Amino acid sequence: MFLWLVLCQRLLTNGERVRRGLSSDPSCPCCGCYNESILHILRDCPHVRTFWQSIIPQAYHECFFGALLEHWIVSNIKATRAFGRDTPPWSLFFSSFIWQVWKRRNDFVFNGECLPLPDIYRIGFVWASHFAASIPDAAMDIPAAIDFIQWIAPPHDWLQILDNIPDSIRPLLIRDRDGPPYHHKC
Repeated sequence: MFLWLVLCQRLLTNGERVRRGLSSDPSCPCCGCYNESILHILRDCPHVRTFWQSIIPQAYHECFFGALLEHWIVSNIKATRAFGRDTPPWSLFFSSFIWQVWKRRNDFVFNGECLPLPDIYRIGFVWASHFAASIPDAAMDIPAAIDFIQWIAPPHDWLQILDNIPDSIRPLLIRDRDGPPYHHKC
């Protein structure tokens, strides 16, 4: 769910709070950067960037730090390489770590507490290791392409049947232009 919220740019950063009229200060509470975006929190804030620089090989820095949000997330969760010998796959570590970074930021904002990054690293690593150990190897195969499901409103007085939903989460969804989806279990 968290990765989906990131990809849909739905995390409530200070920049997003200003855009929604909930705040007047878009700056990062950790470093003071003018506009706290999702990418800033998860990758570019100096407090996190130094960590990424320490674990990402120098040869990959330009690609890793230069990518836009969607490409950065998708390329890292599709990565098939291992993080190291006897370690969880990079995709699991990456996903666990950015979740921990988000939680760390919120602990700082709401509780005034901030775990050191080495602790966040260890927690992310343990979570990824436990997840990797709990699922069969075949389930670890990342699809060659990730399809993004997006709804486009049908013309007025028409209904649309959404049929491009993966089987694992497939209730039949019928939706008109303005209302919520009608759910029907197949």
